[in-house]
Amino acid sequence: MEKESLTRLKERAWEEIARGDYSGALAVIRLQMQKRVKQPPELVGIYGCCQAMALDKRREGIDICKQALKASPKNANLHFLLGVAYMSAELRGRAVESFQEGLEIDPNHSLIQKAMRELGNRQKRPIPFLPRSHPFNVAIGRKLYERRLQKQKRA
Repeated sequence: MEKESLTRLKERAWEEIARGDYSGALAVIRLQMQKRVKQPPELVGIYGCCQAMALDKRREGIDICKQALKASPKNANLHFLLGVAYMSAELRGRAVESFQEGLEIDPNHSLIQKAMRELGNRQKRPIPFLPRSHPFNVAIGRKLYERRLQKQKRA
């Protein structure tokens, strides 16, 4: 019976997350998270993501999501939740990495796909061994971007 109720609880929380209502998801799981028992990693991840998104406890939320991911590294949902927590902290690069890792596990994960579309895709660095912010990568990247825009206008 307990397993069924946990499953239903997670389903209800995911329904709220899919709507973008992290406060609603937090309300759904709050009582369960207050119990002094070991929680399933996915429920812990949902809680961490909601901490970041609904309560603006970004660092805490990211740390909680990382703990959940350590317990279940092959769970694409946890990669999504960590990515969302990273986005709340404006850590776009880390969010993209987390989403990409999730897509490697489940290429059809609709929430990750939606998040990636909203973020847009970054191009690879022109000089891969230099950081993205290095002046050479910035200058070359801008020129390549201008060139792509010109090609699009001609087409």
